[in-house]
Amino acid sequence: MCVDGNQERSRTPIDLKSCRSLSSFPLAGKTPHQAVKNCLDPLSLAASCVTRDVLVASGSNVDKLESLAINRGSPSRLRGRRLYLTVKMLYRVTEADGERGPWKVSTAAYFYALHDERQREIIAYHWHPETENQKEPHLHVYPASNIMTLLAKVHLPTGRITLEQFLRFLIIELDVKPLRNDWERVLAGTERRHLQYRTWG
Repeated sequence: MCVDGNQERSRTPIDLKSCRSLSSFPLAGKTPHQAVKNCLDPLSLAASCVTRDVLVASGSNVDKLESLAINRGSPSRLRGRRLYLTVKMLYRVTEADGERGPWKVSTAAYFYALHDERQREIIAYHWHPETENQKEPHLHVYPASNIMTLLAKVHLPTGRITLEQFLRFLIIELDVKPLRNDWERVLAGTERRHLQYRTWG
């Protein structure tokens, strides 16, 4: 990981062309910086299934709200259908015990969106319990999707979803062409590690 101004970018030391190291992703760190790196590496690997754009984290300050995004938050072109992807997450580095410590990254919010060829949002999965009055994970459906305008501003309930679930949806349901032949194994491996160490139900 390199520090670029105030931002940390994954210069992923794992081989993005194989999944040999999936089971060895630690999701905690001996330092706050290492905890962020250990969170960023599997997310970068998962994102590499559909985009070559880089995942960047804003920092590793303890107990401060930080952010990470693909392509600095701008829509990333997907292969296959003329669609774009936006991924943004908010997180905190906190102290933790046992395997989850001494430092870990906790997700505070996420925003995953799919855009049409004009980069208009079609659907967006959100979870932002600290920033707005809608505390539960939800789905937005926008007019660009040709669904009734009535649904554009409502919060359709969902459970919390992982980035891997969203990327799998793009590949399987919307025919986004994966950039990796091993995308199923990559997504299963990075998701398994996340689910093993998550602290939410």
